[in-house]
Amino acid sequence: MGRVPRKHQLTGSLAYHVWSRSNGKVRIFHEDHDFRRFMSRLRQYSAECLARIYHWCIMPNHFHIVMELPQPEELPLLMARLLGGYARYYIRKYETAGHIWQGRFKSQPIQKENYLLRCGRYVERNPYKAGIVEVPWDYEWSSCRVYALGINDGITERNPFYIGFGTTDDERQFNYRKWLKEGDDDVFRDGQDIAGNKQFALHLALFGNRLMARRNGRPMQ
Repeated sequence: MGRVPRKHQLTGSLAYHVWSRSNGKVRIFHEDHDFRRFMSRLRQYSAECLARIYHWCIMPNHFHIVMELPQPEELPLLMARLLGGYARYYIRKYETAGHIWQGRFKSQPIQKENYLLRCGRYVERNPYKAGIVEVPWDYEWSSCRVYALGINDGITERNPFYIGFGTTDDERQFNYRKWLKEGDDDVFRDGQDIAGNKQFALHLALFGNRLMARRNGRPMQ
């Protein structure tokens, strides 16, 4: 019998925008196999901790993931496995040494109801803003094609608010592509602020250096 996740005060509302950049901002994804290796491990490790990956993008020197975990305290372990595993692969393959990541990963709490789609748009527009592609859905290494073209990638679980883009798959894909062109939200640019309202923020507390959902007691006033 599978484990039953423990409930927390933001169950069903809390997601995370997670990202990490390479040390020195140098390229660490060179070939298709590098991207696929990272994707494979993301698929494996997220499944093992029952994480839902709603949006993601792997850029040549960094990545973004928007995810929800039934037990948010497992986020550091998931990311340690993902970053550590890719670092070992990279060092072996390219015969290098030292740290490939720029310190610890960053994480931003996201209130799903108001910010999940907007955060996904910010993430999926990265290749377009970097001038790599003419439109976001031309980029192979992101979740954008799931929403904009209906192509399954084996990682992405569709954002629960995506259904609001239309009544048919074709209509949703068309409207999503149109919506992607509208721009970004500054709240996700540096990731320093909680993406949520005041009530949402009151149910968060620092555990170590991460903001996590409270499990017991009342929210802070």
